[in-house]
Amino acid sequence: MTLRVTVPANLRAEVVGPWANAALPGLIEVMVGSLMPEQTKRVVFRLHCPSGTPGTTILLGISAGSAAPDGGDAIEAGPVEAELVLVRGAENSSQARDAARSLSVMQAWQAEALRRAVRMNRDGDGRAARHFLERELRWMEPYARGIPGADILLAELILVQRRVGEEWDERTRKEVYAASHKLSRSERDLRAAPRASLSDRFR
Repeated sequence: MTLRVTVPANLRAEVVGPWANAALPGLIEVMVGSLMPEQTKRVVFRLHCPSGTPGTTILLGISAGSAAPDGGDAIEAGPVEAELVLVRGAENSSQARDAARSLSVMQAWQAEALRRAVRMNRDGDGRAARHFLERELRWMEPYARGIPGADILLAELILVQRRVGEEWDERTRKEVYAASHKLSRSERDLRAAPRASLSDRFR
């Protein structure tokens, strides 16, 4: 399955997570892969919105396309439109939040930060990794307020931030990277032996 998001020329969209994607002018396509019955995959996008006056509306278009598993005709969904309306900070902060979607954003965000930190640790640049996670936490902590389950994700990232300057063994790097990859793509770990949690590994 391919997910397509169209954006106006003055807005930049990027995928949060290790999804294969193609960015074109005004369009970003994400290759989601096979979607099994009763399976849900969440794809998180980061939108860099332009400044503007309150009340300005930004339109996004969302559609999806796939092929039937029996090799039959193509299947198309959409397009549908979603609106973003620019408002002042206080009005934006007072909006009701969708807890499930907000937690998905946190999961993808944390996973992306972990993968980048692992790469820096492997490159021997623990100091840069520590500063990077400090910066991410400054943005992530205000976003996480009021989201059930987000405190665990923050606590894990703080533990990693405290230890990322150390020399990790390659198994630890692979475990952290693989776990973050699966979390960001809504994939389950199917191994018989459960992996150690980040809290257990870095406490």
